[in-house]
Amino acid sequence: MSTLNHGERAMQSIVLERAEFLALLDVVRATAIVGIDKADLFSASANEHGRKIEEGHRLLADRGLLRFGSDGLRVLDMGLVSIATVLAYPDLALISVRATPGVGRQLFLHYVREGAVVEQTFPQEGQHRLATLANPHSLLDRLLEVLPVDDKDSAEASAQLPQSEFLSAKEYAEQGRTADAVAIFTQHGLTIETSLTLVNAIAAPSFSGTIALLRCEGTQIVDARNPAVVQGRESAWMIVQTVAGESSFTITRINRRSFRDQLAAYFGELIVVQLPSA
Repeated sequence: MSTLNHGERAMQSIVLERAEFLALLDVVRATAIVGIDKADLFSASANEHGRKIEEGHRLLADRGLLRFGSDGLRVLDMGLVSIATVLAYPDLALISVRATPGVGRQLFLHYVREGAVVEQTFPQEGQHRLATLANPHSLLDRLLEVLPVDDKDSAEASAQLPQSEFLSAKEYAEQGRTADAVAIFTQHGLTIETSLTLVNAIAAPSFSGTIALLRCEGTQIVDARNPAVVQGRESAWMIVQTVAGESSFTITRINRRSFRDQLAAYFGELIVVQLPSA
């Protein structure tokens, strides 16, 4: 595995072809991976799936990552087995999507199991880049690279409004109907000036994104948090459901520190990991 430096921490990473990835999953008897459509990953035909796994074994052996023991059994690199276990049976899985004007959408998947953290990205079609992070604390820092909210100080501001009204305001902002969008947000407690910075962020974001934080038990998702973020030239905002399952949104102005603190709070709620503030 190669080493990539991100700030002061190092990430061990490896890029696997799809057949190698399937061979890796086969070792830990994984039948699904959070964040990847099952139909895209596994062949409908058992014979075809078996052929891909055999191809993966050959490719891994060529790279020195799989060998045959004296008894003829295949022995896979133990580091890869550990990574596969985290991917297949996480305590917490995160699906992050960043949309950047001129770049498009980028997908980042993260998996946490008993303090171990693995990142999965997709350099090219049919490739899986896997990287290990030191711990969940490092994952927080990584999420702030994926969604690089500004670190400038900003006055606290928040509003609660029905989902339908938020979606109307968002549509108005994107259509250039600034006054109509501002009017909706001021009706729910924001000042005209603050509403204008929010509308400008929605209309012309530096980036926007979502994170689905999913608590898993076995192969089942049992709890979730789903914040959305938009970064504008003047301010950044986080949008979440006020109460899970209800059609009301809370919009809060954030900066790098407050966003990190909120993510740490979600971690604590979902996997009971105490993480210090930055």
